[in-house]
Amino acid sequence: MISTPLTAQAAARPPAPKTTVAHQILYVSNATNGTVSAIDAATGTVTATIPTTSLRGIPIDAQASRLSPDGKKVYVLGDSLAEYDIATGAVAWAMAMPTATPAEQLLVNPNGGVAYVVDNNRLLTVDLATRKVVTTIANVSSDVGAALSPDGRTLYAVSTKAQLLTLDATTGKVATRLHIGGPDYAIALSPDGTRAYVSGNATPNSVTVVNTTTNSVAATIPVGFLPGAIAVAADGSRAYVTSPNGTSVAVLDTATNTVATTVTTPPNSQQIVLSPDGKQAFVTCTDYLAVIDTATETVTATIPIASNDSVVPAPVSFSPNGAFAYLPNPAANTVSVIDTASHAITATITVGAHPTSSLFAPSGATAFVTSGLDGTLAVIDTAAAKVTATVADAVDAPTTVAVSPDGTKAYVGGTASSSVRVVDTATHKIVGSPIAVAGHPTAIAFTPDGASALITSGYDSTLSVVDTVHGKVTATVPVGDQPQSVVAAPDGRTAYVSCMVCQQISVIDLTTDTPSATIPLGARVGGSSGLAVSPDGARLYLTSADNGDVIVVDTSTRTITQRLNLDGSPTAIAINASGTRAYVTDSARNVVFVLDIAAAAATATPLAAVDVGLHPAGLAITQDGATVFAANTGSNTVSAITTAVSVVTSTVAVGTGTLDSGLEGIGI
Repeated sequence: MISTPLTAQAAARPPAPKTTVAHQILYVSNATNGTVSAIDAATGTVTATIPTTSLRGIPIDAQASRLSPDGKKVYVLGDSLAEYDIATGAVAWAMAMPTATPAEQLLVNPNGGVAYVVDNNRLLTVDLATRKVVTTIANVSSDVGAALSPDGRTLYAVSTKAQLLTLDATTGKVATRLHIGGPDYAIALSPDGTRAYVSGNATPNSVTVVNTTTNSVAATIPVGFLPGAIAVAADGSRAYVTSPNGTSVAVLDTATNTVATTVTTPPNSQQIVLSPDGKQAFVTCTDYLAVIDTATETVTATIPIASNDSVVPAPVSFSPNGAFAYLPNPAANTVSVIDTASHAITATITVGAHPTSSLFAPSGATAFVTSGLDGTLAVIDTAAAKVTATVADAVDAPTTVAVSPDGTKAYVGGTASSSVRVVDTATHKIVGSPIAVAGHPTAIAFTPDGASALITSGYDSTLSVVDTVHGKVTATVPVGDQPQSVVAAPDGRTAYVSCMVCQQISVIDLTTDTPSATIPLGARVGGSSGLAVSPDGARLYLTSADNGDVIVVDTSTRTITQRLNLDGSPTAIAINASGTRAYVTDSARNVVFVLDIAAAAATATPLAAVDVGLHPAGLAITQDGATVFAANTGSNTVSAITTAVSVVTSTVAVGTGTLDSGLEGIGI
């Protein structure tokens, strides 16, 4: 991948190359017995069956599952919502849904913290930290009635009252209502989020196209049959529409808003999923899985599947390299493993009762399957095609990691924990006892001499100062509300802490371990996350994901000297040792910005935007400044950028949930 000037940045990105990932695990949700099956894809065996019950024994009628943005947790939905920790193989918690029937659709915000549940014609916004329903919207389609914008800021919902609702994705409150002629069935968004495609029931045999920028109907496309599910190509050029009561898939030309062609399929095409490379569409029908070649727009294979007229077929999921498709068979309590090149079924894996959804752990090494009747989660090794474990107990979820200045230890914290673990970087083993800190460690940093670790807590908004020799907390200092990042000044005498909602930077005197000042940032700042200090300690750099700013602060006067808007969602930031370049991840645009911050420059200036993986959230830079590593939470990869030419020279597929490779946190 090559960087592009900011004035001519490419709108489309090439598909990611196929990679081989060993020891892959698949997770399958089983709706009837309330379990999740974990399958070892190499051996084709179930290695674990996880009962998705809460500590109070609330059963889960598992219908859907989703990964957390950091790839460390699986959320399982039925008549309860449960969180499963991938690293520990345990259910951390479960909360009952306020309905008499199992919920049907689950979305998780890519920015974290919020989930959305469609159940019984209602849309529920759930705060995952407090495990509470914060808003409830009535009259929402119970099919595929909701979709999130790519940046996670806007939620769209299809109303049974002939409306498309636009909601604030953070608060769950309705911002606009657009009449679209429904009631309607399903919704899908274009990759850039500028178009919404809504399949209509009341609007006869048509798909409504909505311009989300102007909140207006752009077109109504007759498709010739009652439309169902919709899938949009990665480049946005085509949309594919199923016919639940017919024998067709309509292929829409999104440039002209017309039907380009209609592909004949087996009866009752229900679900449709595009392969990772976009070359094939997999359509689940009542008795068959149909495979469409998207280049020729013809059916190239029809694969018989276990059927039951009363059971809706489940959609497929893909291994990260796209070599295999995994099809849950609700009627047979199995998962079929399909070679996407030959279309042959290479394995059939028995899981829990009525499997309804499947997904891969971010590395592709592990997949998780929920079983709705027995309340378990199966852990699947996807290389061996076997279930390797069945998980039921709760553990902490690692989300932040920092490496000590001497490189010998990694400190790891997790969102569901009240402690930090220390990992020996040579043996990759946990050493010593847990270091008790306040709940929900959100960020970890070290003083330059390595004598102290600085750990922020999201639960009680404090900074814990840890003696790294004895592994003990020596001070707990109050900081701003919901702290997100911490950094120590080069002289080790001062720490700076950014926060999510406080619109200020907390300044901590590390000689006395007390607050010494606050730096106001103004009302424009929201969702501040990344924080870095120049090597000379003269300037602070803060990212604000909500408004797209990088904010520069003079540490001597503690005033803002520049607000640089990157027109995106900047998150992490890192500075090279010479203080001449800053690197900023943009989780919405999937790039790393290169900024000129040399002392001779009056202001920080963008030089390039380097295409990386999906949703980059963590950054680390080598001491010599030759290579920057970006952790991509959406594609479960690490991109290595050669800084001399601002080019990605390698992309490494990494594991998920392991103690020494957190995708949200990354350290060198």
